[in-house]
Amino acid sequence: MEELLKQMVTEVSTVCKVGAQWVQADTEFPYATYAYQSSTSKNIDEVELTFDIWDKSKSIQQVEDIANEIREKLDRHKFTTEIGDFFAVAYHGSQSLITEDNPDTKRIRTIFSVRKYQI
Repeated sequence: MEELLKQMVTEVSTVCKVGAQWVQADTEFPYATYAYQSSTSKNIDEVELTFDIWDKSKSIQQVEDIANEIREKLDRHKFTTEIGDFFAVAYHGSQSLITEDNPDTKRIRTIFSVRKYQI
C-alpha cells in the first residue's frame, strides 16, 4: 500500500508543496501536509489519507482551490503498483475548514478513504 500512497502524494505535489505531517518552518505558503492511518477489515486493506492545505492569506479562496484540485486528482482515480499486482482507489470523504489562532493562516482538511485491491 505504501507504494500506492507515494504515487498519490506525488500526484498532489503537482498542485502544491507536500510534507509528511509537518514541513520546515521556512516553507513557503501554500503547502499541504499529509498523514495516513491503516486498517484491515474483511480482507480489504483500507487507509484514511488526510491532507491539510495551508496558506497565509486574508481569504480562504486559494486553499479551497487547492483542496478542490487535490480532490479532482485523487477522487475515484486508480493507482497501480509497478508490477501490476495491486491497485488502489481513493474516495473523497470530507473536506472542512480548520480555524487557526492566527486569522491570516488558512487551513482546509480533506480526507480520502483509500482501498487496495488485488488484480
